[in-house]
Amino acid sequence: MKIAELVLLAFAGVALCACRATQDSVSTDQPSEMDADFWTKRPSTAHNLPPVKTSADNAATTTSPGSVRTVEDPLRPIEGAPTGRVWLLEMYQNAVNEKERLARVATDTARDRDAALAHVAELEKARADLESRNAALASELAKLQTKSLELARRLAESELARLEAEKAALDGRVVDGGAEKP
Repeated sequence: MKIAELVLLAFAGVALCACRATQDSVSTDQPSEMDADFWTKRPSTAHNLPPVKTSADNAATTTSPGSVRTVEDPLRPIEGAPTGRVWLLEMYQNAVNEKERLARVATDTARDRDAALAHVAELEKARADLESRNAALASELAKLQTKSLELARRLAESELARLEAEKAALDGRVVDGGAEKP
């Protein structure tokens, strides 16, 4: 989103720079005599600047002093700076492509999020099922432990009863056996 905004801001900045002044927004005052020195033609020292138009070239486009003339060419070309409609179209196309890419990423992310939420719901259901199964198994374990303890108690009681019966039987024989000895 940030890249698209930056591209749009750059596009707006270039568009604002390309605006031309209207007749109403420009002062039509006559230049002062001090400014006459400023506006005199100076020799160009730059190597790659286009040649300066002479007064013969400007004769057809010369207007009265103090009036504004509209020129299609840039006043000061900047080397290395992209200009023109092709560059603007490329910037616009790049912004559109970036916007489409971000829209695809947003769609993919939303789809992945929805799939993850569905998976989380499935896992929550499975967890709830496992918790209910765990509770059922815990109650069954408690019942089996209670039953096992009951069986162990009954077995111990029956074993004690058997041992007491054996003891009584042995005591009875000893008593009977002791009388026969004298």
